[in-house]
Order: sequence, then structure tokens, then C-alpha cells
Amino acid sequence: MSTNLYTSSGIMTPGILKKGSEVKLVFRDERTGDMRDVFCVPTSELSKAQIRKKGLQESEIDWETGVEPKLDRPKAIDISLYEDTLKEIVAIVKEMNENARARRDIAGWKRMILVKTTGGKFGISIKDGNHTCGKTPASPDFIIICKDPELC
Repeated sequence: MSTNLYTSSGIMTPGILKKGSEVKLVFRDERTGDMRDVFCVPTSELSKAQIRKKGLQESEIDWETGVEPKLDRPKAIDISLYEDTLKEIVAIVKEMNENARARRDIAGWKRMILVKTTGGKFGISIKDGNHTCGKTPASPDFIIICKDPELC
């Protein structure tokens, strides 16, 4: 069964999941009868009681208290890596916008993603099949923090 994987902190960082990481299946509060009715979270983000609970509901997870990892002060190499990576991501976003299947797969989505790296930050916006990359969102739905932008 394929399922989505979320971090309860709302902040994805490299290494949060590794091969063999233990996860817990969680049920959405409002189910519609499809695969999105369930998702997984790392057990490292749950209490012992939540891990033991059968039928853990999404409303039983604290989604609001994520702690952002600190990033080091940028060095020239960090800024250079960031700029190169941003160019690559802009090219990928352009390619996705030109791909009918990619656009169809995210039709109806509205997401504001903030990506923070040691060398800089940028935003990715997904709005009803259209992707944009650049401006950092003031109120992101999701934050990715990555010291090395090549890992983003």
C-alpha cells in the first residue's frame, strides 16, 4: 500500500527519515474512502501513548509546535551552492508547468512551501496545477530546512 508520509512538526529536514525508520499509521478525522484517508508519521515524533494507541487520529497529533533547526552563518560556498540549486529548481518547475500529467496530478492543490538552506531561502507555490519558484511565502503551509541545498 502506498501512503503519504508527514512530519508532525511541519518541517522536513534531511535525516528525519532513514532506511528502517519506524513510522505510525494515522487515520484522517474526515475520511472519504480513498488512499488519502491514512498517512504515516515518524514514531520519533509521537508520545509512547500515541505509538501504542490503535486507530490514532490526525487530531490527536500536535501539529503546531515544530522547532526549526538552526542554520549556520553562510559561507561563500553555501551561497554559491544555493544559487546553483535554485537555478536547477527553477528549471524543474518550468518543466513541470509544461507537462500536462504533472499539472493534472496537482490540479486543485494550493500549497505555499518555504525552503531554507544555509545559503539562502526561496518559495515554491503550487496553485491549481501551476508551479512558481522564487518569492518566499509569508505564511507557508510547509517548511523544508536543508543545510546543503543539493539535498533539497
